Amino acid sequence: MSLASIGLAALAGILSTLSPCVLPLIPMVLGAAISEHRHGPVALAAGLAVSFVGIGLFIATIGYSLG
Repeated sequence: MSLASIGLAALAGILSTLSPCVLPLIPMVLGAAISEHRHGPVALAAGLAVSFVGIGLFIATIGYSLG
């Protein structure tokens, strides 16, 4: 995997949180995260980014191996 693929996967994960079905939930999720800990929103964003990048890389690897 190239660095560009990882960057694009990270960007896709970040952009997928901006889809219309997710936007109404963002204030509630951020509110819950900030009420738990001061760094809650940062941990939430990092967790989402890491999970989307991981899933994207996994799917890309399977797609590449299948041809």
